[in-house]
Amino acid sequence: QWDKVVITARNRCSRKEWRVFPPVVLCLVLGAALSSFGRLSESCLAATVSLFASYFIILCSMLIRKPIVWRCINLFGCIVAGGYFWSLQHMPAHASEARCFSGYQGYDDWRQWQLHYSIAMAAFLALSELDRVAYMESKLEAAELTAGYTGSVSDASCSS
Repeated sequence: QWDKVVITARNRCSRKEWRVFPPVVLCLVLGAALSSFGRLSESCLAATVSLFASYFIILCSMLIRKPIVWRCINLFGCIVAGGYFWSLQHMPAHASEARCFSGYQGYDDWRQWQLHYSIAMAAFLALSELDRVAYMESKLEAAELTAGYTGSVSDASCSS
């Protein structure tokens, strides 16, 4: 018979988790600024590279769980998403005005879909960064809870 109770509690929304948003927003603005200064909206190649790079970035963000690499991928992805959104915003609104898309009937729909995609990508990476911080906190909590664990509840001691 056990005469001990083990209780753990966690605040799901800590201050550390809210600290992820300023760097994410900064990277989105940096991406937009780089796109603006580089005049990427005039380049068909830049739009294509950004689109395909974004798929790779999202895949890496989902698969890699090494915290520092995960953070770098998320923040770099936010730079790409911000730049891609900015360049799409400044592309011509109609295919007849776009040099590399002239004659493409689906340009207007494609551009609209890509704008939504770039916003979704930024949101995904911001939430992935939030997930990274929660993951690191849970690893720290697990290490603290298992420190000195002998394998039996009967060996536990009260911490309060």
